[in-house]
Amino acid sequence: MNKTLVLFLLWGFSQIALCHPLTTIIKPRYGINQVGTQDTCGIFFGRRNSVLCNPANLSLNSEEGLVFSLISKTDGDSVEAGQDVLFSPIDKEFLEDLFELNSFNSWEAGSMLEFQTPFFYLSYEPVYAQAAFFIFNPASPEISLTTSKQRKINLTVAEQIKLGSHEYHFGLNTFYYERDYFSGSFSLFELSSSSVDELVDLKASSAINADLGVIYQNKSIRWLPSLSLQYKNFGAKHEVNSERLKDEKALEPILLYETFFKAEFGYDFKMYYGSLAAAVGIYTDKDIATYYSDFTTLSLGYSLWNFEVLGSYSLYTHTAGIKFSSSANSVGIVYGRTKALGDFLDDYEDFAIVNLEIYL
Repeated sequence: MNKTLVLFLLWGFSQIALCHPLTTIIKPRYGINQVGTQDTCGIFFGRRNSVLCNPANLSLNSEEGLVFSLISKTDGDSVEAGQDVLFSPIDKEFLEDLFELNSFNSWEAGSMLEFQTPFFYLSYEPVYAQAAFFIFNPASPEISLTTSKQRKINLTVAEQIKLGSHEYHFGLNTFYYERDYFSGSFSLFELSSSSVDELVDLKASSAINADLGVIYQNKSIRWLPSLSLQYKNFGAKHEVNSERLKDEKALEPILLYETFFKAEFGYDFKMYYGSLAAAVGIYTDKDIATYYSDFTTLSLGYSLWNFEVLGSYSLYTHTAGIKFSSSANSVGIVYGRTKALGDFLDDYEDFAIVNLEIYL
């Protein structure tokens, strides 16, 4: 196991693949642990919502019950504009108004109803919505727009296998989704000479996909890190537009709807007062051939009774958050900064994420 881990890390850091796409903070199947750690929380054991970080965590979590949650990400002035992109009719007048706004705006929100038992986890997401647009070239304005709305049902099961001091946890999350999605660019001139349907062509799709997760622990060797592996969106037909990823004037979400691989390694220390977790997360494409170095993330989490502190750092995004819980509900707030277009845009976007959970 030790040799395998070392070889895996050497392989990963030997790859060269730099990407500068839209940094999307909230991902489908979210929780405050996910957004506060940039989804690098697979080895944050025993915490509520840990099953969202890796389906294999279900076999490590004794949580039970019904929970309703709401989450929203805003960056100040973009709130109204982002909501309009998602919920207002997209016509020429509306698109013309977008060209008068600040260079970058984004908004994301969602809701979820969860039911968890020691044997399975079931959740329904009636809405997850995301919108972002970037306006460039003031002399001859052009806009890059990405927007998606989806609903989804998840069913997660997990199993644990012990071989001496080695513990393996295997998890499977199967989900059905319905989604409307658009990612593209157009100019103010094109807007005046083309129909809106030609410029903004929302693609409708629905399918059954899956997330596969594995967690490895060895509690008898304290210095050996825990390992969390996931193969996300298995079976997805969504493909990232590689040409738009290389375009400094394009927003193209990545590590969101396409199939990709994610690995984390780190420690979760149980202390006299609370627990402290630290992890490093890395991402590759579905073939495990391209390493997305820009998205390598360091995360930290400390929990004590009903209080939790979270933080994360990656090349273009930094977050810090807190969560308070009671027997009836919990509230989490995450603040952060991100460079939405990486090196293509020097400006940072300040954002806030609020998560409310009600225990039913």
